[in-house]
Amino acid sequence: IPIPLYEGQSWIENSDSNRVSSLSAKASVPAGDFTDCLRIKTRIGGGDAGSAERIYAPGVGLVMETITAEDVQESLKLISYYRK
Repeated sequence: IPIPLYEGQSWIENSDSNRVSSLSAKASVPAGDFTDCLRIKTRIGGGDAGSAERIYAPGVGLVMETITAEDVQESLKLISYYRK
């Protein structure tokens, strides 16, 4: 993920097209409710192979990921984490 981040920022990684869609997203997962999250949308293989959405919470990391391809949809949600 390139730094510094800003909404609308985009980059290509391998054949995937990525874009920062929000710096203030919200996520509600089994591990809790998170605000001010980074949301990145990805077009896998340039969009031909599907899409993905990842949400990263400050101080925690990846809390949610959804991948949609031609014949499958997968979703990952953080269920717990260690708080200092």
